[in-house]
Amino acid sequence: MDLKEYAEQVLFGTTVADKLVDPGRLTDATPGPGLGTVTEPGRPPGLRFEDRGDRQRVKRVGAAVLDDPARAGRLLHAFANHELLAAELMALVLLRFPHAPGPFRRALGQTLREEQRHLQLYLDRMVDFGVGFGEVPVNRFFWSAVADVVDPLDFVVRMGLVFEQANLDFTRLYAARFREVGDEETAAILDIVHADELGHVRHGLHWFRTWKDPERDEFEAFAARLRPPLGPSRAKAPGYDRAERLRLGFTPAFLDQLEVWGRTRGRPPTVWCFDPTAETELAGRHPKAAVAALRRDLAGLMGALAATGDAVLVSRRPDAAFVADWQAAGLPEVEWMDAGDPPGDHLGGLAGRKLSGLQPWGWTPRSRSRLAPLEPSLVANARLPQLPDRAAWSKATAHHLHDTLFSELAGSAERSASSGDWLAPRAHLGRVIHEAHELTHVPDLGQGIVLKAPFSTSGGGLRRAPSTTLDEPTRRWLDKRPATGDGVVVAPSLDRVADLSFHLDLDAEGQATFVDWCRPVVDRRGQFLGAVLGRRLADLPADVRRFLFGDGRDPHRLRHLGARLARLLAPKLHALGVDGPVGIDAFVYRHQGQLFLHPLVELNPRWTMGRVALALERHLHPGRTGWWQLVRAQDVGPLSEWAARLPRPRFERRHLHTGPLFTTPPTRSEAFGSVLVAGDHLGDCRATLARLPA
Repeated sequence: MDLKEYAEQVLFGTTVADKLVDPGRLTDATPGPGLGTVTEPGRPPGLRFEDRGDRQRVKRVGAAVLDDPARAGRLLHAFANHELLAAELMALVLLRFPHAPGPFRRALGQTLREEQRHLQLYLDRMVDFGVGFGEVPVNRFFWSAVADVVDPLDFVVRMGLVFEQANLDFTRLYAARFREVGDEETAAILDIVHADELGHVRHGLHWFRTWKDPERDEFEAFAARLRPPLGPSRAKAPGYDRAERLRLGFTPAFLDQLEVWGRTRGRPPTVWCFDPTAETELAGRHPKAAVAALRRDLAGLMGALAATGDAVLVSRRPDAAFVADWQAAGLPEVEWMDAGDPPGDHLGGLAGRKLSGLQPWGWTPRSRSRLAPLEPSLVANARLPQLPDRAAWSKATAHHLHDTLFSELAGSAERSASSGDWLAPRAHLGRVIHEAHELTHVPDLGQGIVLKAPFSTSGGGLRRAPSTTLDEPTRRWLDKRPATGDGVVVAPSLDRVADLSFHLDLDAEGQATFVDWCRPVVDRRGQFLGAVLGRRLADLPADVRRFLFGDGRDPHRLRHLGARLARLLAPKLHALGVDGPVGIDAFVYRHQGQLFLHPLVELNPRWTMGRVALALERHLHPGRTGWWQLVRAQDVGPLSEWAARLPRPRFERRHLHTGPLFTTPPTRSEAFGSVLVAGDHLGDCRATLARLPA
C-alpha cells in the first residue's frame, strides 16, 4: 500500500478497522499535494471528540485502583485513545508534508504501524476487563496540541520530544503499578510500548538535530518550538529516568534544563515583572545606569514572590545549576521567560496563553503600558488594580500621613506597654518645605539635617547638611528641585540603631491586611544593603531588643503595631488609589541616651526588597539565622567567579540550612547579584561572605 493511501485510511476512516488497517509492504510513489487544515480525524460513534460527556483524563493512580478491573479498564481506554491519536497525527503529517525527506517519511510510516500495534494490544486487554472501545468519553488533547504543526520539525518536537518522551516515564510507571497488583499481562503490554517509544524518541531526536538551527542551543531551540498548552515540563513524568535519556543521546546540558523547568498544568500563570524605576518615572527623570543595571540583574527576585507555575520576566533565563539550587530550597518552580530589557519589551512567549494576573514591581503608567499587550489574555475573573495617585509615592505624603496619625499612635496601647517612650516626639519628625527659608522651622538636634526629594529610591535624592544654615552646595541642590509643588522632606539627622519595615496588602475595597515586619539593613544614605532573617533581632544590643519587646512583656509588639498601622492607614491609602502591596519604612534611633521609634518614615505602594526578604525567609531552615545581601560586582569582582569560590549550600527538607544560596543567577548578572546565607548567627553568615564589606 502507498503511504498516501495508508495515511488517508488511518486519518479519515470511520471504523476501528480503518484505524487498524494493515498496509502490507509500504511504498511512497504518489505522495500527492500537501494536505491543509483538518479540524478533526474521522472517528466511529462513541470515539468522536464531540461525544465528550463526562470526559476522562488519565490521572496518576495507585496500585489499589488498578486492582479494580473496571477502573483499570477505563485507564487502558485512555491509553488506547492516546495511541489512536498518535497514529492519526502521524497520518496527518505524512499527508501534510509530502515532500519531507524520504527516510523521515518511511520511518514515520513504520512508527505509525507500531502505534497501531499498541492500540490493538490495549483493545484486546480491555476486553478482558469488560470495557469496550468507545464506552468511555475521550479527549482531544493530543490533537489540539499537535494538529496545527507548520513543518516536520514542529512535529518531531511536539510528538517525539514531548509526548513520546514523557511516555517513557508513564509506561515504566504504570508497568510497575500493574505488577504491584499481580497483573503481569498488562505490565508486559506496557513494556512493549516502552521499548517501541525508545525508538520513537530516538527518531525524533535525530530529525530535531538535523533540522534545527545548528548555531542555537538545543534546549533553547526545543523550548522555542513549543506553544501552549505544551511546554518543556510535559516532556517528563513521575519516575523520570535521566540515565535512559542519556543512552538515547540527549546531552547532559539539555537534561539539566529539562529537569528544572517548572510549569503547573492547568492553572493560568500570573506574570511577574521587576522594574524598580517607578519613582524615577514619576519624578520625570530617566533612570541612571545603576538603576537600569538593577532592573536587569535582579529581575529574577520576583520569582520569590510568585507561586509555582507563574511566569517571571527576566532579561536572560537563569542557568540550570541556579534553578536546581533554587528548587532545592523549596522556592517556587516558576517559568523564567526572556523578556528583554526593559522587562516586557519581548512578550511573544506569552502570546495566546491564558493568564491569571499581572504583577509588576509597582503599578505606574509605564508599567501598565508595557504589560498592556497581555491584558486581553487575562482570564475573565482577573482583576487589574487601579494606578495609585502620584501623591501616594511621595515622601511628602508619607510625612503628612504620619503627622495626621501621630496622636492616634501616641495614645495607643503600644506606647503604654513600653517602660520608656515608644514613639518619636513630634518635634523630632521634621517637616515638608517648599522654600529654603522654611528651614528655620526645622529642628536641628545637633547632628545636622537630612533633605529628601519627594520621588526617589535606593538612597537617591537624599542630601545631608550640617545644620539648617545651608552650605552653598546644599542650597544649589534645593534650588534644582522641580517646582511641582511636591515639596522636600527635611528632618533631623538621627542616630539610627535599627531599621524596620512593615508590610501590608490592600484590596480594592480598601481593606488592609498586615503581612509581617522585616529587619532591613541600609547604609547612611538609606540605600538597601540586605536583611536579617530568621532570628531577626538577635544581633542587636540588649537594650534595643528590650525596647522593641516592651521589656519582654510583649514578644509580638511589632506585629501589633503593624496591624494597628494597617487599620489606621487603610482608608487614607485607599483614598490615594493604593491597591496591592505596601511597604512602610521605620527605624529605631537613640537621642540623649533614650530610644525612640519612628514608625512611618517612607511609604512604598509597591513590592519592596523587604517583601522579597520575607518571602525568602520562608525557605530558611527553622531556627537558623539568615543574611540576605545585595552584592555589587565593583566590590567582589566578576560575580560568576566570586560565586564559584563560595562553599556550596546545604539543604534540609527543602530549606536552606547552611551556606550561600544565590537568589539571582551570578552567571547571568553583570553589576548586581543577591545571595541568602544561612548560619548559626549573623556573624557566621557574614563570615561566609568575608570578601564583602561588612
